[in-house]
Amino acid sequence: MPLQNPQDVAAHSALDTGVHGVTVGVVCSETELADAIALKHATGTYDGNATDDRVIQTGFLCKCVIIQLKHASTPWTWLVLNTSGDDCLEIKAGVLPTDLSKPYLHATNGFVLGDVADYANASGFSYAYAAFG
Repeated sequence: MPLQNPQDVAAHSALDTGVHGVTVGVVCSETELADAIALKHATGTYDGNATDDRVIQTGFLCKCVIIQLKHASTPWTWLVLNTSGDDCLEIKAGVLPTDLSKPYLHATNGFVLGDVADYANASGFSYAYAAFG
């Protein structure tokens, strides 16, 4: 809708020319905003290999990761919330949730797995994850 009111036209012109500290360089387009949001989540899969301190890279600093064991008879899920300590919540069907030291969030990129089934990295099993930054 075109601007009709002279005051609106003047205000729009002032914004376009940098008055009030707003410049073209400060304004973010919808495309740029969508790109920034898209960089803050990742999904994927990996096969367990029982390697301790294995890093799954996501390309960004994660704040939360959800990992799901892709095995019909063993529906385990991990909710990873911190970079250290017992802040990983392991959720198994029919069992109370358990705090674990692994997996945990990597300090800069992705998340770190342990070397056994409880640590989301058992050999011979596939896992899916959703990571959020």
